[in-house]
Amino acid sequence: MNITEFENMFSDIAENTGLSQLAREQKFCEQVQDMMIKMGRDLVEKEIISPVRPIEELNDTVPLMRSTDYKIRFIGEYHQNRIRLRKLSNYIKKCETEGAPHDCPIRLLEKQEQVMSEYLQILQERAQIENIYL
Repeated sequence: MNITEFENMFSDIAENTGLSQLAREQKFCEQVQDMMIKMGRDLVEKEIISPVRPIEELNDTVPLMRSTDYKIRFIGEYHQNRIRLRKLSNYIKKCETEGAPHDCPIRLLEKQEQVMSEYLQILQERAQIENIYL
């Protein structure tokens, strides 16, 4: 939605004299919220599709997790788990090659890595079935 469409929406509501001031304000707020959700989806799709700004850090997933659309939250969950799995894998390699300090047995970390990998595969399968672009 561009600024002209936004102004037209606002003027249409403001000119609707059949509604009380409170009703006009509520209608406006609902339409703005709907518009923001749609714009958020559009932005999310562009961000995810765009190779310019890949989702590589957990902070990048925050807008996705705040969405009211479960498919967008699903994308956020997938990327959060993918990032966590990558970090865990890197940590396990560091423990094995550099002897990085750890309190947990490596075999348990490796089991966690395996389970996280399986969960990621399940999310990928669900995404394919539900037509969600990851």
